[in-house]
Amino acid sequence: AAEAIARTRGKDDPSCTANLLMSLAAFHRALLEDPDHPGHYFNLGLNWAYLQQPVIALAYLARSIDLDPWEPDAGGGYRQAMIAFEKLDRRAEGVVLLREAARKFPRSGKLWEDLAINHAAEGSFAEAAYAAEVALFLGEVRVDEVRRLLDHAVKQLSEDGRKRLRERTYGIAAQLERAALDAAAARERKVRYFDPAVETVVRSGGGNQTLGAPAPSAEPEAPPKPVTDFAPES
Repeated sequence: AAEAIARTRGKDDPSCTANLLMSLAAFHRALLEDPDHPGHYFNLGLNWAYLQQPVIALAYLARSIDLDPWEPDAGGGYRQAMIAFEKLDRRAEGVVLLREAARKFPRSGKLWEDLAINHAAEGSFAEAAYAAEVALFLGEVRVDEVRRLLDHAVKQLSEDGRKRLRERTYGIAAQLERAALDAAAARERKVRYFDPAVETVVRSGGGNQTLGAPAPSAEPEAPPKPVTDFAPES
């Protein structure tokens, strides 16, 4: 609802703000009926984000992720939380979330595009180039922008770095297939997070401290061994 309203009216339009506030009220009422519904927290976070309140938005988005780390929106909550972290000058924490989301939803080109952009902003050009290559392979991305980013990132690499990039990107289709199988197995085993650091980042978003008790967490089996191809370069 928030995104549709903001698209049709400018974010500074008083009628847009009024509609967003009405939407907030509706989702707060929904929380009274179902206080553990991750979708309500996600929508509240999105509304607060459009109202330019990243601290509050992040609290709700973090709570949404914590309630359902395998969210149905294929990483949408992780991407929105990354935007909030970025606005709060906490990009590194947002990148941790994006990497986790790409492990969970490896066929999402948008996630890889976001990873490429944020790795480049951090100066991690080898990771940026790799993520851009994956994003272009998957499609459903802003092709021209990603190609420009890839060209820029590659230019920052040494000859040896370019060679390693070619080696990493050889057989991307097979890498993605293995990653998708790993993700499906982890989801079946109810593994919440591949990277234990993600839980710390999610909690640092403020969701659990501000909005209620943590989501119940059974102790799952140890997560599957990471796919080497998708691990960052050392």
